[in-house]
Amino acid sequence: MAPTTGLPASIHLEIGVSGFADGAWLLVIDHETETGGVPEAVFSPYRTCVSVVVALAMALAVADLTGGEFTDDQIQLLRPGHTHPRHMVTATRLPPESGDFAQRCERYLRQFAHLGGWPRDVSMDRRA
Repeated sequence: MAPTTGLPASIHLEIGVSGFADGAWLLVIDHETETGGVPEAVFSPYRTCVSVVVALAMALAVADLTGGEFTDDQIQLLRPGHTHPRHMVTATRLPPESGDFAQRCERYLRQFAHLGGWPRDVSMDRRA
């Protein structure tokens, strides 16, 4: 995708979750051309537990590997101010439990009572 005049360069990718119909969009914005800043990665999951957890894991991994910050403006799993990816992992980690991947993703998100059961769907239909 070619950048629009006056806007930073960006790349849009769709990421699938192997074995599921779940996924997320990734938008990488190169702020170098507008502000001299570092690129920004924005993950936007499909609205299922599997997709949200996978997108969250990818965002935390990117932030940790690049020395960047984790910004949770949309879902707000923790109160504002928690931007260090390793803090987020430590603060939200659950003990090991049995269950398949989708069940574990649901258990992870259900620990945040303030989400009120969002997302409602655990996963999209599994691929045949």
